[in-house]
Amino acid sequence: MKDAKTLAHINLFGVLASLSTLCAVDDEAKALIRGKNQSVTFRIRKGPRLTLVFKDGECRALPGVGNGQVQLFFRSYDHFNALMDGQANPIPLWGFTRLGFLTGPFDQLSKRLEFFLRPTDERLVQPDYRRTNTALLISVALNASIQVANLDPELAQIRKGLPRGDILFRVNGGPAQGIGIAPNQVQALPELPTEPRATMTFADMDAACDLLNGRRDSFSSIAAGRLQLAGYIPLLDNFDKFLFKVNQYLN
Repeated sequence: MKDAKTLAHINLFGVLASLSTLCAVDDEAKALIRGKNQSVTFRIRKGPRLTLVFKDGECRALPGVGNGQVQLFFRSYDHFNALMDGQANPIPLWGFTRLGFLTGPFDQLSKRLEFFLRPTDERLVQPDYRRTNTALLISVALNASIQVANLDPELAQIRKGLPRGDILFRVNGGPAQGIGIAPNQVQALPELPTEPRATMTFADMDAACDLLNGRRDSFSSIAAGRLQLAGYIPLLDNFDKFLFKVNQYLN
């Protein structure tokens, strides 16, 4: 079952916030925001908010910040989720003179994000596409997993019994991210942990691409030496449950 609140957090902090990753790794996305100085806040009634800041050719995603030049309001979690499905429109509260940015560069960025998050076999043979697709999938998967871990009602019992420790996710020659885990609290770490209790290491971006796109499973990846798990395995086992749940929400 998909919980509307959890799905909205996934869409906001997993999918929409990954525009910052897109603008960091894709030249076409960078060109769309070059010279722009705009900020857009997404506000959900009685829920979270996220501000995307576009400045100096970069995009920053700021959770909890609500002072964007353009303010978009959503009546409910379902309203926001419908927007992400292309079935609804936001309610503009502020910044009416800047709405051209939403219908221009921002709309093009959103379509660019969708292009990379909906791969085909033909697209995945292109090295540049694979690299951007993989960077985005890592960003979405890890941030969405945090939302699932903290909010999904069906995972409440697992959440209560989580062991404590930091996990280091890394791709050799690619991105890395630390995740802090404790009972009832999973969060992204601002710095990479120096003494993680568990690590998940991909041999390279191709190894991560194949696993995240479902072209190879974790068991065969480990057997082939393309994925290495080390440390306190129960931490990784629980996080794998969160990743599996994300897949259910986004497919």
